[in-house]
Amino acid sequence: MKYKAQLETSLETARAMVQAYFEVNDCVWEKRFHVEQQQCRSCADGYVCEWLFQQDPAPDLSIYSAEQLHDVLSFAVDYLESQMHQADHETEDCPCATCVWVRETQALLLTE
Repeated sequence: MKYKAQLETSLETARAMVQAYFEVNDCVWEKRFHVEQQQCRSCADGYVCEWLFQQDPAPDLSIYSAEQLHDVLSFAVDYLESQMHQADHETEDCPCATCVWVRETQALLLTE
């Protein structure tokens, strides 16, 4: 599989994983980022919410360059790795699906 196609496939998985781990209990916008709203711009989780908003509904990934996909995917890897560390997972060894995805995607991002 070509590098860009691998990035696209991995990003589709990332979107679902980030949605599964992202919890905001007191969001008046129900995790729908609104750049014009001060609440969103000042929210501690705004960066994740904005990333999800940009990925939902799933965009046509074919219009993005490999570099753009790499950057978006790097964010997801960093976020999910952080979530796994908070849950006391050792992402280097853990056999859970998220930790395996993090390792595989980190390797993918280093290949190009």
